[in-house]
Formats: sequence, structure tokens, C-alpha cells
Amino acid sequence: MILEREIINLLARRLYQRDWKPNDVAQLPLNDGRSLICSIDTLVSSTDIPPGLSLRYAARKAAVSVISDFASKGVGVDGMLLSLSLPPTHAKRDIEEIGRGLSEASREYGFKVLAGDTNEASDLVITCCGLGFTERSIPNRGSARVGDTVVTTGLFGLHALGLEILLEGIQPKSNLERLAVQKFTSPMARVDEGGLAVSSGAVTASIDSSDGLLYSLYEIAEHSDVKISIDSLPAYPGIKEAALRYGFSWERLVLGGGEEYELIFTVIRDRWEELENMFSSRGLELLKIGRVEEGSGVYLIEEGMHRRLERTGWEHFGEDRNTVKS
Repeated sequence: MILEREIINLLARRLYQRDWKPNDVAQLPLNDGRSLICSIDTLVSSTDIPPGLSLRYAARKAAVSVISDFASKGVGVDGMLLSLSLPPTHAKRDIEEIGRGLSEASREYGFKVLAGDTNEASDLVITCCGLGFTERSIPNRGSARVGDTVVTTGLFGLHALGLEILLEGIQPKSNLERLAVQKFTSPMARVDEGGLAVSSGAVTASIDSSDGLLYSLYEIAEHSDVKISIDSLPAYPGIKEAALRYGFSWERLVLGGGEEYELIFTVIRDRWEELENMFSSRGLELLKIGRVEEGSGVYLIEEGMHRRLERTGWEHFGEDRNTVKS
């Protein structure tokens, strides 16, 4: 079976020039000095909506997925196009719930739904295409440089725990478990963090982490032709204990669970403390987790030893993929 990234590479060879590099968004220069920024994401009910997630939350999540891609480039979404495919058995209340979720996202993030299309399909499919503008160039996944510092806007594992709780039909028993479900069903895009980081000029490469921390780090490492070394896993407090309680792998929740919508940046080494202070002064979180080095792959440093981490995370058409993705 051909994996998602292989499909993208095959299409790219037909559609783009040789120097094309994948990015979270597309940038189209305009005649007035600005660029039009676009990104598109699709949510399919059978693969993307776990038990217990209402269509209201699913529709909002579809929009937030696009907004998070924009946030990783420091750009806001001004408008959104919507494509909605529905099975013939759909009910009026389903449409109302979808509209409610999109309306909530629109108010939260300040974009307008400009237009859309509806169709009939065997499965519910929600596709959101975001549109925005910027006057500056944006970082991509393939521009990290040796010596850069690797940072992220938050901790990992909590959202993935929430997904596992829903998939397993577990009744949340602790405050952490209830918070995990809430974080999964109502994710937040790091718009302020992305805007501040990219506008500082200190960011060399960036990516949204919704496909998983490790998958995202590999995207930067492979497309930048570098190695990334992580000093410690940015695990949310209590994740290890919660994972042990239910027989989950805490490393898998942190590295490969996905769902977080945190942003990952590589930052010019001499600018790291300056950027950290900028975030701190605004009450925003920015965590240093590693560095960019010569070589390839992603490694975790444990007691002075470098352990290579095998690529994992969500990828369509993968044999070992989870039931749902972000």
C-alpha cells in the first residue's frame, strides 16, 4: 500500500518544479507586495470522528486544523471555504450541529465563511480551505539549520490520552482524564504564539504538530537534511501514571498520539533567549526541547546515550495507523 507521503511525492513530481518542498500552507505572491496564504484539510467521519465526539465539536475541529497550519507560519485566517458531503440518511439536527461548530470557530478566530459546496456521499466529509494574507515570507519545514534550537509551544500526550479514553469507552475518573477529553474535543490553535515567533525573525523552520510530535520532527529533519536531538520528552504532568493505569504506552501518547495542535519551531541559537523572554513577557509558553545537528533522523538523549526514535505518528494508508487522526 502506498503511504500518504509517497502519494504526495508522486503527485509533486508531476505538478511542481524540482525545488518544491512541502509546507503546512501554500503561498501565492500578489501584485501589491502581499501573498495569499492557503491551506486545506479534510475530516472524514469513519476515520476522524471517534465515539463520543459530537458533530459540533468535529466541525469546529476541522476548522481549527486549518487555523493551526496557518498559525505555524504566523498568519491568521481571514476567510474559509467549506465543502460538505453528506450521506442520504443525514438529519436536520446533524446540519445544525455542523453549522454550530463552524460558527463557534468563526467567532473564536475571527474568520468569515465565504462560500461552500454540498454533495452526497457514503460518508460524512467536511473540507475546510483557509485563506489569509501576509506581507512577509513564511518559514517552511525544510529550512532548519545546524546549530538551531528546537522549541515547542506546549507539552504533549494529554490530547492523545483523551482520544484513547474515547476510543476505549473509558469513563474519566480523575481531573486529568476529564481534562484530557476536554482538550481533545476542544483543541486550541496557537495563533498568538505563531504570530509572535514568526514575526520575531528568529524562526528558521516551523510545523504544526497535529500528526504527532515525532512525525513532525521527522518532517523537519528529513526536508532540512539534518538530525534533531531531543534532550527530554515534553510530556504533560501525570501522563506516565495515567498511561500505566490503562496499559497505554506513555511514550506513544507523547511522541505519536498527535492531536495537540502545538507548534514546533527551529530557532536561531543566539536568538533563543530573546524569543523566550518575548513569550514570557506576554504570558505565553515556549519550551526548549533539543537542537539541530549534522546527520539524519531524530534521537532522544537518555543518560548521555543517543537513542534513535523510529518515525511514528498519523499517516493515511499506514498499516499501523490508529482508528482516528487529527
